Amino acid sequence: MVNNVQPMIKLWYALVDSSNQKYEDQVYPQLSNSELNRLGSIKNELKKHEYLLSRALMRHALSHQFKRPSSEWQFIEQSNLAPKINNLPDNCHFSLSHSHGRICLALSNEPVGIDIEQKKMRPNFSSLANAFMNQKEAQLLDSRKSPSVDIFYKIWCAKEASYKITPTCLQQKLFLKQIDYFALTKGTCDQNLSQGLIEQCHLALVTHSKPQNIKKQLAYTFEGGVQIEWF
Repeated sequence: MVNNVQPMIKLWYALVDSSNQKYEDQVYPQLSNSELNRLGSIKNELKKHEYLLSRALMRHALSHQFKRPSSEWQFIEQSNLAPKINNLPDNCHFSLSHSHGRICLALSNEPVGIDIEQKKMRPNFSSLANAFMNQKEAQLLDSRKSPSVDIFYKIWCAKEASYKITPTCLQQKLFLKQIDYFALTKGTCDQNLSQGLIEQCHLALVTHSKPQNIKKQLAYTFEGGVQIEWF
């Protein structure tokens, strides 16, 4: 049954660069033991920065939303899952995504899934498409209406965001190829898809009902906001 209540959503965005280094430094003393263990297991330098900045952004966004000090949030890392926040209010749901130093976070009063992907050409473009697209979706790559790279990332992001909103108990049996992009775009399933571009990165947001005024949404940052070009 589709929920007719419009979700309230706030999107947050951060980029790993020198201007945001101070937020990484500020969050480090606030990390829980499980977060420190996760950070220590990351070998790639960019991914270390992504991890630190994502935890800073999450704490900043939650504190902004609920008027609590950022040091109060209790994060527990879970293997291959989003972190658990012990003292997260019952009416708050979140989804986190990152791609090549870009981080996007969605906070909502209902389940939400988000995905961000930096657009780039890949040497294994076709094999990747075949791995997660069904036959009808793959045919879109030959469309003349827009470049195939854009179609590739639209479908990829949409499916990733849809997967993230799926209950954890069902994710283990779900493959991206089973998620129907056309059902998402036409609204013929129990999920609502919104897509756009943020600083030339593809963005997909999935909820169970249509968000209010989504086309007017921008992404908040630590010190301002970034425009989203919604499709």
